[in-house]
Amino acid sequence: MRRGLLIIVVAASLVTVGGSAPAAGPSVSAIAVGYLHACALLHSGAVKCWGVNGNGQLGDGTKIERHSAVPVAGLPAGIRTLVAGGAHTCALLTAGGLTCWGDNEYGQLGDGVVASNEPPKTVSGLTHVSAVAPGAIHTCAIVTSGAVECWGDNRYGQLGDGTTTNRLAPVPVDGLGSGAEQVSAGAFHTCALQGGAVRCWGDNEFGQLGDGTTTDRPAPVTVPGLGSGVRAVAAGVGHTCPLLAGGGVKCWGDDEYGQLGDGDRTLSLPPTAVTKLDGPVEAISAGFTDTCALLTTGEVECWGNLFENEPEAVRTLARGVTAIGISGDDTYEDHACAILGAGGVACWGANDGGQLGNGTIQDLRFTPSAVLGLPDGVHVLTVRVNGNGTVTGAAIRCKDQCAYERAQGTTVALTAHAAKRFAFKGWSGACKGTRARCSVALGAELTVTARFAKRR
Repeated sequence: MRRGLLIIVVAASLVTVGGSAPAAGPSVSAIAVGYLHACALLHSGAVKCWGVNGNGQLGDGTKIERHSAVPVAGLPAGIRTLVAGGAHTCALLTAGGLTCWGDNEYGQLGDGVVASNEPPKTVSGLTHVSAVAPGAIHTCAIVTSGAVECWGDNRYGQLGDGTTTNRLAPVPVDGLGSGAEQVSAGAFHTCALQGGAVRCWGDNEFGQLGDGTTTDRPAPVTVPGLGSGVRAVAAGVGHTCPLLAGGGVKCWGDDEYGQLGDGDRTLSLPPTAVTKLDGPVEAISAGFTDTCALLTTGEVECWGNLFENEPEAVRTLARGVTAIGISGDDTYEDHACAILGAGGVACWGANDGGQLGNGTIQDLRFTPSAVLGLPDGVHVLTVRVNGNGTVTGAAIRCKDQCAYERAQGTTVALTAHAAKRFAFKGWSGACKGTRARCSVALGAELTVTARFAKRR
């Protein structure tokens, strides 16, 4: 099976930590969700990312996996919004330029070269970009004339230039020389909204192009049966979902996990209506095995592998959400993030690589948890307990793995307590030695591990 990823997008602010006093919620203007990472744009202009970093997709100058948000280095000023692909990330500048970083094995950064790990680089030849959408290993953008240009991997025709030739720099999509209003890149297919109609191209193994076939298309085809009342389109891995003018949603393509939301699990070539939505939809996002909708009420409903075959509300997310994003591939479950109108970014789903940003790598989480490390001047202290014991401190009590936000420069005093029949054996990480007490000064993201062993 050809599988891949998805992306997605924007809006407003954040809080907290488990186990300590809440940090001040920074104002977040955009969020991007990739395969196994995510990034946020703060109103201060800073960009912070978290999750898997093997291809430098977090942009912090390392390949170190991060379980909470860390700053991206080397970005120009004036960032309008962010988007995330499989293992690459892009920032759209207010001046219309585009900067991307991370995996560039197939030229998906658009800087004319091929490399495995790239710092932020300017996309060649694009100076008037109005929107951008990264796929698994390709990227597409709308320029201000309304034309769509794409670059990167093209094995299934996902660049839309009529060929299957990879491109290291942007090339125009056939037949989309003007009038494109939105573009959405799935794993290996791409869709654009033009004049209220949906046009798709690339991989069509599951019928995700919506043309009633499973034939790959190297140039755009128009999805029939939708009329001209489409407001937005979301391309997932093997399925696609448009948001209709009346607030309803239709989907087509792969439905193995119930991601089409029609109560069935049968692949559908023609568009099928999502059933049992609890109101009109404001925004839609499609991942690998799941799809999520933001209702006009500010509530979030999702369907698919992490949920049911039909829409169900995401646990603990109150009304007031202003943006959603979901992403994943066939190696891991999907993960999703929402920006909360009251001030907060919360994520849920798979967390094998810390992509939820909650300071842990605990597996699948169905209840949304806050992303840590987003506020300016705040660092995250991760405490790990190896063996049977507890680590305590001011507003700290940890028996497994815990994460705490503290202001930069704060000194945190920690004490290790062995359980009955166990002994404290020593610290590692930011604390050293075998004394039960240690102090840590937070000038960066730090990890402390306390090791306990059974008494002989």
